[in-house]
Amino acid sequence: MAPQSSRRVLPLALVALLSSPLAVIAQTSGPPPGDDPGRGERRHLPQGPSKEAREANLKREAQAMAKLSVAQRKAYFQARQDVQRQLFNKRLVDLKRFGQCYEQATTLTAIQACQQLERTIWKQDRRQTMEQVLKIRQRFGFPALTPPPGRGPDGGWKPPHKDLEGPPAGVL
Repeated sequence: MAPQSSRRVLPLALVALLSSPLAVIAQTSGPPPGDDPGRGERRHLPQGPSKEAREANLKREAQAMAKLSVAQRKAYFQARQDVQRQLFNKRLVDLKRFGQCYEQATTLTAIQACQQLERTIWKQDRRQTMEQVLKIRQRFGFPALTPPPGRGPDGGWKPPHKDLEGPPAGVL
């Protein structure tokens, strides 16, 4: 009788051990940091400004905001809201247009043309919105924005390969 009961205890003990929270974590977690063999092959995108640079920018922003009167602050945020409202309304019109383009597309080439149109308009909207925001910031005396390291003077998205243009398909 004793050997039979020990056979039952052993599998139950293994099941209990393997289903413990630590075992589940060990089974589902990836390799420890630094042990990823493909890490050196990956393309590293710029991480943006350092923590110190972000804090310095925030301090400059706060100082510029502190110089504004209550009425100026209200006008500043109203101007920012107006820009966002215009963008939102334009995006709704554009989405309707993109939807019609995709509905009418019957070939792969036509679908790709719709995708290209969507990417082009997306980039134009982003550029125009940024220009408007920069003008508002300048009008109210805010410091100039600097693009993160690795980005061009316009701070726009840069394709990972020089043969590509715009954001990847499906991002929009």
